[in-house]
Amino acid sequence: MAASKILIADDNQTNVELLEAYLADIDCQIAVAVDGHDTLEKVAAFQPDLILLDIMMPKLSGFEVCERLKRDPATKDIMILMVTALNEHGDIERAVAVGCDDFLSKPVNKLELIKRVENMLKLRQVTDELERLRRYIDGMEESTGPERNVVTLVRRSKVSPQRIFAAWTDAALLRRWLAPGEYVVAAAEADARVGGRHRIEVQGPSGDKHIVSGEYKELVPHRRIVATWEYQGPNTRRPQPATLLTVELREIAPGVSELMLKHERLADSEGRDRLQQGWTACLAKLDALLHASN
Repeated sequence: MAASKILIADDNQTNVELLEAYLADIDCQIAVAVDGHDTLEKVAAFQPDLILLDIMMPKLSGFEVCERLKRDPATKDIMILMVTALNEHGDIERAVAVGCDDFLSKPVNKLELIKRVENMLKLRQVTDELERLRRYIDGMEESTGPERNVVTLVRRSKVSPQRIFAAWTDAALLRRWLAPGEYVVAAAEADARVGGRHRIEVQGPSGDKHIVSGEYKELVPHRRIVATWEYQGPNTRRPQPATLLTVELREIAPGVSELMLKHERLADSEGRDRLQQGWTACLAKLDALLHASN
């Protein structure tokens, strides 16, 4: 498994250095935030599995940071361990009320900290794995249901999730792989933000043009992309119903990533089978592109 990511959020440098020293024996990557706003920015950039969160911080308190993270669907599953000198009953009640997963009082005992951190990281790994399996099973069940047809594909590559995410959201990179077989991408646009739109124009060997466009519904950097997918081809006489594409990424070992693609809301099994073949060919091109630039 890849090393877990821990974010230490504390404005006291002595406390930060002590926590870093205590965590030295745990296989993890560590980042540091010095105030509440910095914590939210580091969460977006670092994507931690666990946050050691001090309550008394400038700009935003630990309570406010925790409440915002637990309210956001993109960050609600991050484990939060509040580490603070406050030990009044009301403080503990408020920490629980804003969604804190565990609470540790200062001065911190090294063995207690390590045990809590190890248990919370194990819980995060199990939760992530169960959620990934649930989505995969849901996709498999939907793909054989009478009302919905779904394409579900899983691929592993010896590259980071960051590079795969970029290949899905950078128009220049999309032009190099998002077309099956002998088809080529003639034009690509990607306004990679929630509410932004994407548009791909694919040209076949005989000059036939196919256009796919849609709107980004969810973007979690390096982890998840959800977008609508609307097709218009040379033989379409009326707008086609929008389908939904979800791409999930996770690091399963240092430098090794897993991609799970789910394309749902398809009209029929014939369309599902065509997309299955198309996505299989496109992902082969993506894999070749990523490894060629290694």
